Amino acid sequence: MARKKAGKKGAGAQPDMPQEFLDDIIHNGVQAHRAGKLSEAEALYRQVLDIQPDHGEANHLLGLIAFQIGQNDQAIQLIKKAIRANPDKAAFHANLGPALQKKGRLDDAVASCVRAIELEPDYAEAHANLASAFHARGNLDEAVASYRRAIAIDPDFAEAHNNLGNTLKDQGRFEEALVCYRHALNINPGDVEAHYNVGFALQEQGQFEDAMASYRQAVEINPDFAMAHYNLSNLYEKTSELEKADHHIGLALKDYPDHPGANVSLAVLMRRRGETGAAIKRLETLTSGKLADSDSCRVHFELGKLYDLELDSAQAFKHFTLANAAQGREVGHMAGVQAEGYRQFINNTAQALNPEFVASWSPGKAAPASETPVFLVGFPRSGTTLLDQILDGHKQLQVMEENPAMAAVRAHIEAMSGGYPNALGDLKEADIKNLRDIYKNNVEQFLERHPGTTLIDKLPLNIVNIPLIVRLFPDARFILALRHPLDVVMSNFMQFFQLNDATSHFMTIEGTAALYGQIMNFWLQCAERLDLNFHTTKYENLVADMEGEARSLLAFLGVDWDESVLDYRTHARQRGVINTPSYAQVTEPIYQRAKYRWIRYNDQLAPIIADIEPLAATFGYACAAEESKG
Repeated sequence: MARKKAGKKGAGAQPDMPQEFLDDIIHNGVQAHRAGKLSEAEALYRQVLDIQPDHGEANHLLGLIAFQIGQNDQAIQLIKKAIRANPDKAAFHANLGPALQKKGRLDDAVASCVRAIELEPDYAEAHANLASAFHARGNLDEAVASYRRAIAIDPDFAEAHNNLGNTLKDQGRFEEALVCYRHALNINPGDVEAHYNVGFALQEQGQFEDAMASYRQAVEINPDFAMAHYNLSNLYEKTSELEKADHHIGLALKDYPDHPGANVSLAVLMRRRGETGAAIKRLETLTSGKLADSDSCRVHFELGKLYDLELDSAQAFKHFTLANAAQGREVGHMAGVQAEGYRQFINNTAQALNPEFVASWSPGKAAPASETPVFLVGFPRSGTTLLDQILDGHKQLQVMEENPAMAAVRAHIEAMSGGYPNALGDLKEADIKNLRDIYKNNVEQFLERHPGTTLIDKLPLNIVNIPLIVRLFPDARFILALRHPLDVVMSNFMQFFQLNDATSHFMTIEGTAALYGQIMNFWLQCAERLDLNFHTTKYENLVADMEGEARSLLAFLGVDWDESVLDYRTHARQRGVINTPSYAQVTEPIYQRAKYRWIRYNDQLAPIIADIEPLAATFGYACAAEESKG
């Protein structure tokens, strides 16, 4: 709603009624209105309407009260009556817009705000209301432009700064959104919503400690801010600070006991305490009602995990299937997810990577050893997070977690003549040096490098970028994380991922298996044609003999043995938030329950076993349940 503007004196007053009398009543009503005394204000506005039923300002202000208390139909009726009395009053049109927007009449809302701006071009609130209607209609670029116009007119319009941030956030422009939220806080340091929004934008960028600080500021200002408590709980759970997580989720549920997300968060905490039965009971209650797809997705993923712990594979698989179906419906509304394009990209790269193409590459000068990373790769859910924690505990190593630095480099090559991967063959020494600098700058923006350490670039699906990696770093070493392919397929199907081009395949067993086959066959092709220098670590061996596997891996990396790598649990807790699905497991003692889990799901996995079996054999795994048990 636009900020209230005083009406012109004498607006529609009866000739025999002293105008000053009506003005005084309106003035007193506005004072009560601004003080939040809505009943008192309403009584005063109605007093004016008892005297003069068509009084424009009284109808308008009464319409604002109706809007504030959620009576949108009445708000529209009253403000339209005000417009009939005074059709050239910009504020009336500007405030009709939000009421129409609440009723879903978005085109009418836009038209009302446009009319307000026609009447008063420099009316900041009208531009802000137009922006809100554009945002609701999905016209995000237009919304950004209108918010910027409102701010240009009134630079101290804190709400417009905040809402511009929300629009930019919805476009994925989190850095720009943060600037807007911070402008809002400079104007109004006590704006609890802006503190929350800063926290959310930071969380989306992986700046978890700073996000938590902003959420804490929000709940200091408003101790009943449930969403800030909810997000704080989720972040504390990811850092395994379970008592704090419990505290905040309790506060979130106090006001919203039926909130699906908050109930899932509590169920996660219960699962981590071993209270699986009680957690199942809590979540099964939610499934009896109608859930939005986003909520259904989370509820069913967690129920699947709980039933899996109870060894009820049939129920677990049922819930994982329901969860993925809900997420599949969501992805239909998401822009930018290109599942088929991702597989086509891998296929194009594989086709280009023939011996003649590789032989055409001009010999590149190797980067200095101190500037050559080691790349930790593997299909997701193959044990890369556990390896990450082990390696990062070594004083001579530093792991960079899940930063797509190499993809940023690839984007530069895609803009070159010939595109990617064809332009790899045309790179000159100067090009390679420039691309290494781009990679280095991207790393340093993400990670404060520890001098004298070897960088371990851990991003499982960097497999698809191996030709580029080898072109930039001919001496690069690779660590390949392996796990039984059927366990990998099942584990990815079980996870609630943020959807992207790759993870959007994991919503079906068949899609997961197909992508696994394509990527791991591409690995084999790269290993042969690019003569990769790599070390393989199998998850099953790692959990059975961590020290033996760690010693072998450190020897490959050329660093001394360090007992601290075995204390991965302490190191994981010290690192704060681990932003992968394995965050909870790496703070627990080594367990065997995920090893050969696929055997319990043999019936459900039957449709893809024949497709997976050749690759499994190549990597030394059997796909017959009895052989695996043996």
